[in-house]
Amino acid sequence: VKADTTIGFPELSSKICTDFSEYYKSRNLILHQQAEQICEEEEEGGADQLIRQLNDLHFRLGLENDYSESLNGFQSGLDICCRYNFQIFAVFDIHKFFHRFYRTHSVGQIVQACADVLLYCRKLNLTLLLHIIDSRSFDADRDSWCPVFEGVVPYRRIFELLKASQVSCEGIILEYEDELMAVESIRRLREISI
Repeated sequence: VKADTTIGFPELSSKICTDFSEYYKSRNLILHQQAEQICEEEEEGGADQLIRQLNDLHFRLGLENDYSESLNGFQSGLDICCRYNFQIFAVFDIHKFFHRFYRTHSVGQIVQACADVLLYCRKLNLTLLLHIIDSRSFDADRDSWCPVFEGVVPYRRIFELLKASQVSCEGIILEYEDELMAVESIRRLREISI
């Protein structure tokens, strides 16, 4: 999957959707959206209209976890989209998930929440796209970035959970700016058959 652009609800409007519909027809669009904002949009009637319009314009929508206030906030946003029968896929940024919650939850609790996300995607029959980067600390400082399995995110355990959940994973986006780290991460992922 190649995400052609990323955009949040506040930046979208009918005019934007109409103006770019031909350019983005049958393309991927990832919505960076907190579940709380989707709930607010739903209450105001905006989420239904907006996502339906994007689906009608043949966007392939990916909903990415953002900095939700709770460990299950991502599932809430996915649930709302599925209730409306929107054609979406789940974009799970694992490092962002750990970065958001490491100060308030144990690594074990965050890993369990990751497992819950994977199982929830399977329950909703959603295709999954993973965003992956590793670092030597959960602070997400670029200076601490490192190849997968070298940092603090327990990716081996996450991948075990991914296989056990049997969720359909469409692909992995490595979010590295350094080509050597990306290449080394690809090599390591291939070693464990991901």
